[in-house]
Amino acid sequence: MARKAKRQKAIKRLNLSDHTLGINIRRCNYNKFNFSDIEDYVSELVESRDYQYDAIKQVMIYLWGCSYKNITELGKENYKGVK
Repeated sequence: MARKAKRQKAIKRLNLSDHTLGINIRRCNYNKFNFSDIEDYVSELVESRDYQYDAIKQVMIYLWGCSYKNITELGKENYKGVK
């Protein structure tokens, strides 16, 4: 008896860039946090994975750069005018 082929569901691919909030590094308070102080350490940590280096830099600037009061302010900056 012949087997019926199973129907495969379509897989929806996500573009992570569409779901990422951009940090404005020009807003960073370099008197409170300067990434260059830990840049060599982060480079050694991630080796040649540039995407990880960039991600860590962005997160560190967000957390310690005192650029944003909270995540809501960051979201509003990224999506101003979007309803």
